[in-house]
Amino acid sequence: MSSGSMEQRTEGMKKQAQELIEFAYQRGVKAGHEEMQNQMHEHWERKQKELIEQGRNEAWSAAKKISETESYKLYDIFEEGWFFNIFNKFSASEVIEKLRAHEEQKKQEEDFEIHVGDEVLMNSLNYS
Repeated sequence: MSSGSMEQRTEGMKKQAQELIEFAYQRGVKAGHEEMQNQMHEHWERKQKELIEQGRNEAWSAAKKISETESYKLYDIFEEGWFFNIFNKFSASEVIEKLRAHEEQKKQEEDFEIHVGDEVLMNSLNYS
């Protein structure tokens, strides 16, 4: 055996080892990518179902509020006193938004009311 042929065999084995390493690496990258895609798909499916359920719950809650509210209060919120007209006139999103705005307005009004136990301070003005 000549030393040239031993070097050639060694180089050939190194090249083959590098090719096997690259093949294994690419296979691992591909498997990792597929696993990531599967996990993301499962995550988004769960998230989508959660959001759909949340929307349904909000719509149902709004429908219950409308059906339990007196006509004159409905008119204050929707300029419509009959709940079945509200269901026909507005979308679920519009109803939810109007109810939220009304509740926020009520909360702000309550914050400015004076209640028993509140301390009221009077500013005295000097007119000298």
